[in-house]
Amino acid sequence: MEDIRLNLSSEQLLKIIDNCWDSILVLEKNSKIVYTNNSFLMLVGYAKEKVIGTPFELFLESRYQEAFEQTLQKIESSDMQSFIKVICMSKDKHEVGLHIALQQIAGTELVMLNIKQTHELTIKENNEIKTSDNKYPSKSKKEDDGVLGKTFGWLDEANKAIDSIFHHDEKPKKKEKKAQKKVLSSKYDWLPKGIDELKRDDLREYVKNDIDTYRSIDYSKYTPELLVAAKEWHTWQVCIMLKLYKMGDKIFISDKEEIFPDEIKELSKHNLEQVIQSIIKNLKIRANMNAKKEVLKKDAKWSAFEVSCLIYFILE
Repeated sequence: MEDIRLNLSSEQLLKIIDNCWDSILVLEKNSKIVYTNNSFLMLVGYAKEKVIGTPFELFLESRYQEAFEQTLQKIESSDMQSFIKVICMSKDKHEVGLHIALQQIAGTELVMLNIKQTHELTIKENNEIKTSDNKYPSKSKKEDDGVLGKTFGWLDEANKAIDSIFHHDEKPKKKEKKAQKKVLSSKYDWLPKGIDELKRDDLREYVKNDIDTYRSIDYSKYTPELLVAAKEWHTWQVCIMLKLYKMGDKIFISDKEEIFPDEIKELSKHNLEQVIQSIIKNLKIRANMNAKKEVLKKDAKWSAFEVSCLIYFILE
């Protein structure tokens, strides 16, 4: 039979992606979800507003989160596809096996996930998490890429459609990437000098004041969507809390369980740490660490969701 090739517009392709059976997500490199199709919403049982802006790892069973993060971070070009099998936790606490193909969207720092539900993956049957990479040759040779290549071969075309929404004109420079890796590999150079020199007692007093501010806003009544949308915390406040986190120090308050939304209290310690590590990774991207205290105190870039996770973790 003659091969039929269709010329579809980006808008037509996006409609197909929105309604296809496979789950399609677009993530930032810090794993926050910026696009989801309808299939993933049905798979996890959450509304779109809950999914957008949430780190993808929070939908995974805890022992798979680190492996997924490592797979995500090593994707460096649109020529590379990586694959991983994980277990997702739905809203009703059911375990869902997922087979995920990851590929960077050309010209951006965004990564697209093509997700297929699989019934072969269960905790009892799989004690190891396996990942694989597949760098595709020319399109004419895709038929020889094996089962994974045939299963996810259409990802290139979907990539083009998603790229029409998220395309950036300039690719990140390689030197900037190397510099960022150097920053992340250093243990403590992600804090402003002024904060890193604070004494323990002064630091604890600053954090207690921020907790009083958090309490006064009454975030306990916020929905997850409002927590993500409320970008009203300053870089100086966040860095002070991160300093306490770095020290491994804890603060006690009597009403800890009353001032946080249920969604924050239900997060595991590992989930909280994942969010905190995401904040640390984004410090150099979102904020100028060489700026003075007066500037950082006006630099409102951090969501109530991020700060909620950070404060909840450092409280006894």
